[in-house]
Amino acid sequence: MCSGRVRSRGAKAAGLWFRSFLCLVALALGCSGTTDPEQDNLEPGWRWDGLRGLSVRSLIIVEPYLYAGTNDGVFRRHLHQSSRWTSVGLTGRSVRALLYVPQRGLLAAAEITSKDSASLFLSNIEGTSWRRWQGGFGGVQSGDFPGSREVRSLAMLRDEALLAGGHAGVVARSSDQGASWNVVWGTWTAGALGMHTIQVGADHVVWIGGELGYFQPILIRSLDDGLNWQSISIHHPGSTGGDNAIYAIAIDPVDPRIVLLGMEWQIRRTSDGGTTWATVRGWEDPRYFYGIEFSRIHAGRVYATGSENTLEKQDLGVLVSNDGGNSWTEVKGPPELSRGGLSMVLAELGGREVVYIGSGNGVYRHLDD
Repeated sequence: MCSGRVRSRGAKAAGLWFRSFLCLVALALGCSGTTDPEQDNLEPGWRWDGLRGLSVRSLIIVEPYLYAGTNDGVFRRHLHQSSRWTSVGLTGRSVRALLYVPQRGLLAAAEITSKDSASLFLSNIEGTSWRRWQGGFGGVQSGDFPGSREVRSLAMLRDEALLAGGHAGVVARSSDQGASWNVVWGTWTAGALGMHTIQVGADHVVWIGGELGYFQPILIRSLDDGLNWQSISIHHPGSTGGDNAIYAIAIDPVDPRIVLLGMEWQIRRTSDGGTTWATVRGWEDPRYFYGIEFSRIHAGRVYATGSENTLEKQDLGVLVSNDGGNSWTEVKGPPELSRGGLSMVLAELGGREVVYIGSGNGVYRHLDD
């Protein structure tokens, strides 16, 4: 089991080395580097859910499983049973996004490496048949700019067409489940820090956010299922913006004119479909907000999580709003085990809402009161 805690700074390096050694042994034995989540109860409302020691950048639910994209491949576990996480492939790759594609299986977007410039991989839902599924994403000239092949975000539209946001600030659309891609925003070699998040709304509306190459946030919107796009300004009147990025987008399921943006040190909100924006979580919060989700059970409730831009230990917590994102309170989690929130997904278990958070130190869950 990979579970020991380092209690003194002097023993930190030795403890981390020993824990890494134990993780390698556990992986070799087929234990997926974790224990049964039911064995580790945290403070009320919180529970450690496994994958300790891994950074979890993506969480998705494909019933009856919860899947995690980590810095060491893809894992899954059963949502409704006490079970271990199991590695289901792409070991050694840092996975940034996961998407379930009907009739195809699981599509994963991984960071490119010096040994493999492919970013997109496809497998059956069990994760036993991974193969490269790049489909030409990045274009034929990608040898001049390898980052153009890297995908940062994935989404499926209502007609089952796919959208992918690239490291190069490009957006591409596929009508054949990823076998080929056509650019619908930007160019393969535009140069940026990534289109980090895609959110599909009602009535053919899609929002995408990210960061341009000169550290400016970018927000674009489509009204026709990703065929055409327009840039949306989020700056206050008279402002030229500043160093920031958009990492998460949430659309109110009742009133789609209400949209929330998870950014660096702040959350912004519009109630008029993007014409005007207000900062509803201000600069005093040091986190980058990587996850925002509207509740499926409680009208007007929103959850948000984030991480400080550091590898140091920090509080893991959930921000909760009960008024559609206008005001927020924080439910803090177990700081001694956390590296901050990097991803989020909601589930309903036994009539209660469960917030799953992928952190820099595995997965945690918070049960709704």
